[in-house]
Amino acid sequence: MIEKTQGLRRRTGVVLRREISPEGDIRLMCLFRGDGVHWLSLPGGGRGRVRLGGSTEPLIWGVFSFYKGRNRSFLKEIEVKRDFWALRNMPESLKFALGWCRLLSEMLPYQHPVDEIIPVFFWALELLEDRRDPWGMDLRFLWRILKVWGAAPSLSFCGNCGGRLSEGTWKDGVFLCPVCSPGGRGRIPLEAAAFWATTDKKNLSREALSKDKRKNLYTVRSIISSNLKAFR
Repeated sequence: MIEKTQGLRRRTGVVLRREISPEGDIRLMCLFRGDGVHWLSLPGGGRGRVRLGGSTEPLIWGVFSFYKGRNRSFLKEIEVKRDFWALRNMPESLKFALGWCRLLSEMLPYQHPVDEIIPVFFWALELLEDRRDPWGMDLRFLWRILKVWGAAPSLSFCGNCGGRLSEGTWKDGVFLCPVCSPGGRGRIPLEAAAFWATTDKKNLSREALSKDKRKNLYTVRSIISSNLKAFR
């Protein structure tokens, strides 16, 4: 069945971004299952004319009712299913969660279905709220986004010969072992990153990582983020 271009719609999704204009109008960037990224308008929402309260905050998951017009879509109602409100009392974890929202808002194509991204995002937030280390979760989130799109470098095997890696040198979007990169400078330990990226969630500890491990994970995360360029 072909959906009408205009008319009322209901979509399941999450708020990625919230803007309030000088006139007090709210604009929400939402990621919807089956529809991808959409902007929804809520005229007067910032002045209290429409009472949706905290349901318009980023990280709110629910069922969104809106009217799709010719040029804009207007939010009517949000049936909140998951608010991740506990994260708002966890400043460091919240910073990372909002950073993921910003990343998705900048890299995802407008009004193009990206349903494979949604469970990666949801379960990363679940684990973050369940007090897994935010630096480890940040690496895990990015690597799994890249994996969905076939651009995640292996953190356990050489990108050239397939040999086992404990540390690697970054080159052309992959990590290379010492044999394939003899004398390579800047070899980076990868065991912690491989663990956080690929292990089952039930094996992730709630203990805070050491400063050195966090620094290592941040380094790996910064390097592999270059593989996002193909999607921007």
